[in-house]
Amino acid sequence: MKNYKDSDYALNKFSEGIVYKFADRIVEVTLEDYLTENPGKTAEDFLELKALSDEIYHEQVMQENRTNLILNF
Repeated sequence: MKNYKDSDYALNKFSEGIVYKFADRIVEVTLEDYLTENPGKTAEDFLELKALSDEIYHEQVMQENRTNLILNF
């Protein structure tokens, strides 16, 4: 099983911003970045996106764990 602390989910969950992990770098979009790029949006909009991002990463980890469990069974 993949180390939880090294997962994309943990990286995103424990960051204040929304984390995008690429092959060659990691980009974190902060609340300030988001509001600058989206002047009609609010901090609440950002928090909704952050929660959605956490949920998507969590589902990804759960799917990876289920797949690994099946493959290693």
